[in-house]
Amino acid sequence: MDNTSTFQQYLEWWLSAYCSNRLALNTVKGYENIIRQHIEPYIGDLRLDGIKPYDLLNLYALLASKGLSGTSVLYVHRTIHKSLNTAVKMLIIPLNIADCVEVPRKSRYRGQAFSYNQVQQLLAAAKKTEIYTAVLLAVGLGLRRGEVLGLMWSDFDLNRGTLAITRSMNKYSKEGIVFSDVKTEKSFRTLLLPDTVYNHIRTLKNTGTSLVVRSDGSIITPSILQYSFKRLLSSAGLPSIRFHDLRHTFATLAIQNGVPAKVISEYLGHSNISITMDTYGHLMIDMQRSIVTAADTFLTV
Repeated sequence: MDNTSTFQQYLEWWLSAYCSNRLALNTVKGYENIIRQHIEPYIGDLRLDGIKPYDLLNLYALLASKGLSGTSVLYVHRTIHKSLNTAVKMLIIPLNIADCVEVPRKSRYRGQAFSYNQVQQLLAAAKKTEIYTAVLLAVGLGLRRGEVLGLMWSDFDLNRGTLAITRSMNKYSKEGIVFSDVKTEKSFRTLLLPDTVYNHIRTLKNTGTSLVVRSDGSIITPSILQYSFKRLLSSAGLPSIRFHDLRHTFATLAIQNGVPAKVISEYLGHSNISITMDTYGHLMIDMQRSIVTAADTFLTV
């Protein structure tokens, strides 16, 4: 591999020889998807040492014109930047050209959150389905979909009433179902179970019922869960949301009940509190209105 290689040749080497030995499978797959769909078809034939800042700017503009969100364009930039960083470290090129362009702006997405009454309605309807445990764990603990589906009995300590989050289930077209470690160090976490969740899990354990499986005992995959969840929402007369929005619901209701941002951040497994504040800071500002109103009662002269 040298600087006369095409960017595509270099990226293929980077994925196979560098990333696959150092990163989690789901991270590598994420890079691979971005490279295959959004990088190689457009600038893959450029020489590694011939990529210019305007090539990247033109690529980002083209992807945006095709309807790619700002967040997705940002991920393309980060993938290019990370790959070229490796080339610099390997002394293949002297400069990371991605440092010379303005970072694309991330789209601001605020997940939808159910109200307290909607959560009650959801859980009542879910009890009649095979995904009740999955729904309860997501909305009751703020777990990601892959974390819910990756749970095993060994993760629960019913004596202490805790749950250790250590792995995630992912589904890839070639590999099928894959269980891998959660993505970041902060994602490894131990959660104290709410009484409702604890009692449900203990009942499952005592009756010898499996955790998150279908009624016939087969595994629930991410796609099956998403499909079943959509059907559940429709039958319950609830607005259509993503399964991941149950995590947003957990965080939103926690904020509304006065739980500190630091605690929520650690419970959700965010890599740092800035992610929590960026996602939910607007809710925390709203929660301050009662404090401002109270302050006005003694500030007015």
